Amino acid sequence: MSSYLKYTLGVLAFKSVKGLVLRYLCDKFKTRAFFYDRNTSYEDNLNFPPYKSALWQCTLLYHATNLWNFLKCNLINSASLRIFKRKQNEFPFSNAF
Repeated sequence: MSSYLKYTLGVLAFKSVKGLVLRYLCDKFKTRAFFYDRNTSYEDNLNFPPYKSALWQCTLLYHATNLWNFLKCNLINSASLRIFKRKQNEFPFSNAF
């Protein structure tokens, strides 16, 4: 997967989590804190829907969720989209899946 595609998926996931895109996309990307009451270090990670087919692993939702869960906490908790994009450009995607 190219670094540009990873960048684009990261921006899409950020916008979806923060509510900056259409409602139907925001409803697809839910953090683990939304589903579970426990306070853990993984509460900012996105929850994978319970699909188990190999076909689902080719979807945009799967790749964006997987990429979001790979990013560091200081990148995920950016205050704005502009700061997120700047930090993401500095993030090394070479070892990401």
